[in-house]
Amino acid sequence: MIFGKPTGPLSGVTTSGIVLWLAAWAVLHARWRNRNVTLTRINAAAIVLLILGFLLTFLLIADLF
Repeated sequence: MIFGKPTGPLSGVTTSGIVLWLAAWAVLHARWRNRNVTLTRINAAAIVLLILGFLLTFLLIADLF
């Protein structure tokens, strides 16, 4: 997907990522609006996803997938 010619395919990747992030935020807000949520599991999942995202920035690891 190319939304802007100067940036090429990067525009589609970043736009799609932001749209998915906003959609996930809206879904989680709707589900957790009136609940007491334990942050231990949420923080653990966030740390795992952060480490995975960091590792996937390296081409040697990203090429494995």
